[in-house]
Amino acid sequence: MRRPEATLSSELRRLRGVARMSQEALASEAGVSGRTVSDLERGVHTSARPHTITLLAEALKLSPPERDALLHLATPHARRSPVRPPLPRSLARDAQRSVLRGRDDELRALGDALERAAAGAAQLVTIAGSAGMGKSRLLAEIATRADADGAVVLFARADDAIGDPYHAFVQILRQYINASTADTFIARSPRVAAVLAALLPELELEPPGHGTRAELFDAIADTVDRCARDATCVLLFDDAHHVDRATLQVLRHVLRANAERRVIAVVAYRPDDAARPTHIERVAAELSREMRVTRLALTGLDSATVEQVVADQLSRPYPALARSLHKETAGNPFFVTELIAQLAPDHLDGHTWSGELGLSEHIGVPEGVRDVLSARLAQLPPESRAGLTVCAVVGNVFDVHLVSEAMRTTEDDVFAFVDAGVRAGVVAEEGVHGRWHFAHPLFRTVLSDELSDTARARLHGRVVVTLEACGIETPEVLDKLAYHGSAAHTLPGMAPRAVEHARRAAADATRVFAWERAATQYERAVDVLEAQSDRDDAQFCDLLLALGDARLRSLDRQRALPVYLHAAELATSLGDDERLVRAAVGYGYMAKVMDADDRALELWQKALTDVVDPDMRATLLAACATHLTVRGRDREARHESARALELARDTGDERALATALAARSIALWGTPQIDERFLLGRELAAHGGHNDHDEWLLDGVELAAVPLLELGRVDAFDAVSAELASAGRRVGHAASVAQATQWHAMRALMRGDLVEASRLAREVIEIAPNAPNFAIGYDAQRMMINRAAGRQLTVPALDAATLDQNPAMLPWSVLAAILLAEQAGDPATQGGFDGDAHRALDLVVERVPDAPRSWTWLISAVGAATAATMLQRVDAVTVLQPLIEPYSGRLVVTASGTSCEGPVDVVLGMLAATRGDETAAREWFEAALALHDRVDGDALRLRTHREYAQFLRSLGDQESASLARRLERDAAAIAAAHGLVYRPALRPPTQGRTRGRR
Repeated sequence: MRRPEATLSSELRRLRGVARMSQEALASEAGVSGRTVSDLERGVHTSARPHTITLLAEALKLSPPERDALLHLATPHARRSPVRPPLPRSLARDAQRSVLRGRDDELRALGDALERAAAGAAQLVTIAGSAGMGKSRLLAEIATRADADGAVVLFARADDAIGDPYHAFVQILRQYINASTADTFIARSPRVAAVLAALLPELELEPPGHGTRAELFDAIADTVDRCARDATCVLLFDDAHHVDRATLQVLRHVLRANAERRVIAVVAYRPDDAARPTHIERVAAELSREMRVTRLALTGLDSATVEQVVADQLSRPYPALARSLHKETAGNPFFVTELIAQLAPDHLDGHTWSGELGLSEHIGVPEGVRDVLSARLAQLPPESRAGLTVCAVVGNVFDVHLVSEAMRTTEDDVFAFVDAGVRAGVVAEEGVHGRWHFAHPLFRTVLSDELSDTARARLHGRVVVTLEACGIETPEVLDKLAYHGSAAHTLPGMAPRAVEHARRAAADATRVFAWERAATQYERAVDVLEAQSDRDDAQFCDLLLALGDARLRSLDRQRALPVYLHAAELATSLGDDERLVRAAVGYGYMAKVMDADDRALELWQKALTDVVDPDMRATLLAACATHLTVRGRDREARHESARALELARDTGDERALATALAARSIALWGTPQIDERFLLGRELAAHGGHNDHDEWLLDGVELAAVPLLELGRVDAFDAVSAELASAGRRVGHAASVAQATQWHAMRALMRGDLVEASRLAREVIEIAPNAPNFAIGYDAQRMMINRAAGRQLTVPALDAATLDQNPAMLPWSVLAAILLAEQAGDPATQGGFDGDAHRALDLVVERVPDAPRSWTWLISAVGAATAATMLQRVDAVTVLQPLIEPYSGRLVVTASGTSCEGPVDVVLGMLAATRGDETAAREWFEAALALHDRVDGDALRLRTHREYAQFLRSLGDQESASLARRLERDAAAIAAAHGLVYRPALRPPTQGRTRGRR
């Protein structure tokens, strides 16, 4: 992490800390006011008089060089004047419009966050509140205060009708660059300016030929960094529930990159929005582990505060009226002021308001906010209301030219009715000549909803025609064309234009790596074309493939799969092999444990009979291999994956090679070929990095990690885990961050840190709450935590038919067999579970030899072996030992990284002991101890010591008994240190005991 440059505030705080003086003591010793010291340390004043600094230096007993350095930081020429754009007029106007009431706690929290930011610690503040709760007013208040303190305030308002890539940050960048002038910005940061030219065409620079998303994010972060060097940088985002995931990923990256800079981001959003708040809250939750995050939730004003608002607006108190208002509005500030605006003078003077009477009984205001806003709008002249209705269709932010063209009237007419809206408080100036926004989004909603569907579509169509006539193709215009075109697609002749506009907007979003926005645009195009009875299926298939690719690049796997499958089915009906293979690239590569669809496998296999192109065949073979692995047909999968990889290497096609590398690595799950799996994963990761393909990079890192742990290379595994989490955060891939966190939970389990393991397991669900694989992993880890803590476990035993239909459930039946075996060996049960235990063992031993060599095979095999040794079943041991021996020297790890069960050699030692082979048993146990010396895993060592000690005691000689006692003491110490349960063997081994299967 970068160290912040020395500032007057940071240096003064450091020197005072060295001197161990409080602010009050320093002020008293120097003979200055406490406020002076406080303001200097908070960065409120970035310069000071030399006399003041000299007094402070003497009080701190600084040496002459230290005093001179502090004087240098305090002199005005020591720091470049900050680039400070003027506060947006909309914020200044909102702050001056009325006194902010009832938000003292929120203002205090924001003030504290600003102070921490000024001290060089980046901050994130989220302000959640339903419509009308005063989020914008609170932003305006903090903006004016920060501006007065010398901070650089940059403001962005999101709009659901303007969604060009990274629109909120485009607004912020423009404010900052315009304040310094583009030429100055380019001269100071030529490299950053060249990268940002992809977003800001007004810079008139040629973007780099082969840029990356990471470079674009870094350029935005560097610009914020430059701003924060000169003053506290305050980033304000209003209506953030309208921003897309890509913009939030930029915000996360900016705060991380500037964690030790004077940066604060304040994000206001509506939590009742169905989709977006989830993303905002996830970003806040993730960043809270790295920096201070303040969460504010705005609720209604209390009755006393409403009374103050009434007195402010009516110039005298009306307590009974305030009580009625509070009852009618639940304290919603916007609704309170709107209702007050409906009061005529005779309503105030003609009533005593002495009782708790319903407000609507006095002034006839209908129930409901919509009616209250409609009453305000009814005060407008009819022509103004009609004009503002067109503005509502255009967007929350609108400009005079577009509205005049859409209405086919003059700009003077637009100015006239908009001015009436300004006087009525319905619209407000945006701060740019000829642009306005609705004073509250609810006004726009009410106006737009009053139109019929046909009338609304016609207005959207007029906007499209107007924008097309302009001939301008900025990102904002392209997005507006796509938005309005899709809303007007039911008009005659509009659908093809809507599809084309959405496609071009998607292409523009892809140009700046905004794949999330590109996916939204392709969704618009697909929805429009899907509704057409005479659509071109080839074009429709191309759009589906483009949508799948965009979702893949935005790492939205679950929603990409059905799109690729739909495209594959359409390509098959068209007899188009090339499009079918493109679908296979996406679908076949991503098919994971719970995602594969047998329809896709049938399509790929059918196509293989006709396709001769090597690239296509390699891709289809790899897609088939992945499906075969998931379906438990592991031998076929390994054969097909080897053919696919050989073909892909020969052809050199990058997509075919990525698909084949992933398929081959997955096909080798459950085999002893660990080194090959590791090398395949690393090659895939390097391939993804070389081709700027985040999905390949992340999957390659995942596929390379688990083999490292299986080999006992825990330091390398931990490093790769950190690499995965870092890369996942960088590209906004929640699943990769969750996977790395799940691995960390497993490592905590290995160490015996149950508290940390529980915390991390819960964190996985918070990061990826909707991913079924992680939900299963969470359940498995919770079960292992409970088992280690000695809590009672119950796992339902599955019958043979269920296991035959669901081979992946084999590990659960194995666990049931182990638990039953434990109960059978417990004297308290008096053998009551003996029959059930043997039947459960028979069920799994019959299936382990032929079970698919997948991610669950080895853990199933060693679990069955454990149960067999507990029950002294030599017949089962004879079946299982040769299956497990090839895996000697490695740890038992599930492929997803949910659990690590310790060295395979422990189980091999238990099997040898059960057979009565003392020499082999001792060798296996000693090999397990040697592996433990390389692995940080006290909980795993606990089991090895217990099993080895049990074996040694069964030998009967004094030397073995002495070693057994030492191992048991060590095991007991490990258990006591971590709060684990040390379970001595419930049934000591009886060498050579054989029991037939029941």
